[in-house]
Amino acid sequence: IVSVVFITYLTSLFTSLHISSILFYDYLVTIFHLWVWLGMLFFSNNLFSLIFFIELLSISVMLLLTTHVFTSAHFYNLTSYAKHTYFHHSYPASVLQTLLIFFWMTLVSSLVLFLFLILFYTLVLTLELNLISSTFTFLVVTSEILSMTSLSVTWFLFVLCVFIKGGVVPFYIWKPSFFKGISYTALFFYVYVYYFSLFLYLI
Repeated sequence: IVSVVFITYLTSLFTSLHISSILFYDYLVTIFHLWVWLGMLFFSNNLFSLIFFIELLSISVMLLLTTHVFTSAHFYNLTSYAKHTYFHHSYPASVLQTLLIFFWMTLVSSLVLFLFLILFYTLVLTLELNLISSTFTFLVVTSEILSMTSLSVTWFLFVLCVFIKGGVVPFYIWKPSFFKGISYTALFFYVYVYYFSLFLYLI
């Protein structure tokens, strides 16, 4: 399903863009790497490899945000570099603000994610995805109040990380500034391929 969605994105990309620079291929290589890591996400069988793939995907999205600006795919006047038309008719400040906001939000969510991983392993003593549900159920049924509180705080850290990374409603405040500096092609990939694949994985 992820490959079909990616192929439909490539079809719409190549039919609507003007490929006039070699820098476009940097963007193309970046989205191919994102597609590979999104596919590898479905093969993770423990929590550590899942977090590793999520962090690789975050780095790849940061690279996507960097390479989409200078692809010249949406830019036809290649002789004028003074009018900021490389930045999709916006100021360079919005692109830099997008990069900085995404960097800091990814950093905060990664720190929360690794804190969750450490606390979860000390409580459950396994990272295998097929053992987590049965071990978690056993601990919920047989634990005391202190252990239940520790499990609840650990689970809250995971939910907090998902909410920060996904920009869910309490933490949506960084998303409008993030979307402001992205071109339409990168935004289409980010929502249509990247978010759909993560949503499909979580389901």
